[in-house]
Amino acid sequence: MYWYCEVGLIGVWRFDIDLTSRVVHKVNVPVIASGGVGQKEHFAEAFETGCSAALAASIFHFNEISIKEVKEYLANRGYSIRNVNS
Repeated sequence: MYWYCEVGLIGVWRFDIDLTSRVVHKVNVPVIASGGVGQKEHFAEAFETGCSAALAASIFHFNEISIKEVKEYLANRGYSIRNVNS
């Protein structure tokens, strides 16, 4: 597994999609995108790169959106999501 955090984007509230895509296509291990999320759509953008997971914290800590909302959003768009009820 390869996890990276785009430090330059922390607080910007968006994943670095270009960097995520380049890493995904360069390595042969699962990639976890991290570094900022401002809205639920950003998760879908990250997964479109082929990453295995997307990490977020502040958006949930500050109750800007719930985990359930993100899971429902992604599930409704065909992404494989564990237990939408949590």
